[in-house]
Amino acid sequence: MGFTFNPFTKKLDAKHKDASTVYANGDGGAAATINWAQGNEQSITLTADCTLTFTNPKTPQMFRLITTQNVGGTHAISWPAGALSAGGAKPAPTQPGGSVDMFNIFWDGTNYLIDHAVADIKTIT
Repeated sequence: MGFTFNPFTKKLDAKHKDASTVYANGDGGAAATINWAQGNEQSITLTADCTLTFTNPKTPQMFRLITTQNVGGTHAISWPAGALSAGGAKPAPTQPGGSVDMFNIFWDGTNYLIDHAVADIKTIT
């Protein structure tokens, strides 16, 4: 899979080997549902502190969520019930505005195991 960071939109574009694209959920608002039936790799733009709900996972399954902070860029994520992370620390998206992060999420049938895989993705200079 390859990634292309678009500096104009401040969004990450990704393509799989099978040429499918990341499903874009658009602006998250105060609450957003990530429907994993739309694809294992999805993106969302954080426009406010956002409570996420995950639906339709397959067991077991690995997912990837790419977040982009909007211009305000100080938005947090409230993860769904059953979310676990290393040491119990809540994975938080990078601030300020325009920051792009990638979270790996594994559904084991009961819990979502969340890893903040890559923080503050930027164009290589």
